[in-house]
Amino acid sequence: MKQVKHILIVEDDIFLRKYLIAKANKINSRIGIKSTDSAREALQIAQEYDITAFIIDVQLVDYSGMELAKQIRELDIYLFTPIVLITVVPTHELEAYRQVHCYCFSWV
Repeated sequence: MKQVKHILIVEDDIFLRKYLIAKANKINSRIGIKSTDSAREALQIAQEYDITAFIIDVQLVDYSGMELAKQIRELDIYLFTPIVLITVVPTHELEAYRQVHCYCFSWV
């Protein structure tokens, strides 16, 4: 049996989170999708599942998505895993590329 691949969507806006989940399912319905609005819960999910890509909002309910991305990069298994940071505030782009080595940075 094949191992299920997972993406993790971390977004505090419930409507945007549902939209991202729907888009991901449309692209590939066989990928497992995990989602949360909490950076702490996201870190727990990342430790429990084999996440193949992260989509992370910069501003979350408990702490910064940038800080979460840094914590994810500290886990050896996720050193080169794609991280896409999203935000409505475009001021964190350079920090995202330089400090987290994110794959993509997107304004929503």
